[in-house]
Amino acid sequence: MMSPHTFVTHVSPDQPTDPTVEDLIRAQCACGESVPLAERRFVCACGCELGQMIEGVAVLAQSSQRPSCTAKAIDGSLIAASLAEGWRNAVAKHVPDAGRLMDPARASFQDILPIPPNSKVLEVGAGLGAVSAELARHHSVLALESNWGNARFLAIRKAQDRLRRLTVLYGDPARTRLYPRQFDALDR
Repeated sequence: MMSPHTFVTHVSPDQPTDPTVEDLIRAQCACGESVPLAERRFVCACGCELGQMIEGVAVLAQSSQRPSCTAKAIDGSLIAASLAEGWRNAVAKHVPDAGRLMDPARASFQDILPIPPNSKVLEVGAGLGAVSAELARHHSVLALESNWGNARFLAIRKAQDRLRRLTVLYGDPARTRLYPRQFDALDR
């Protein structure tokens, strides 16, 4: 039986060695070239614009609808409270079962799985970022989230915790084109 979190690991032979470079995460253009998700706009050498940063979240044009919160998404009050009083205080006030949802121990699997230091990790369905944020302390992480409210919250968390190695990407996992063989581990 498959657990809610499934991890697949491999080693990328073409992985950059400098873990502080922010453009480690790359999308793939229709022409096949890789495009770093590092600037305000993501433009391929062929001239194709793949997307842009919106409120700290990478948004690829072909992989997502216009950002909007859904009924079950984080509501605007959590986003506003996170900006005003910090994400930790906002979660404590606005999120039921916050202790369990935000527990860094949810990422403790990294202590027993063979994820080498400074790896690149893809988390699909990052939610509020308990796993992504903890992993970003030791690895470069792409948090792929299909819910705009969750993605926006995670971008706020990234900024407030200064998680430079975390990239938040809003999009449909089935339609998002990421450059192949760039990740060492996958959490879905």
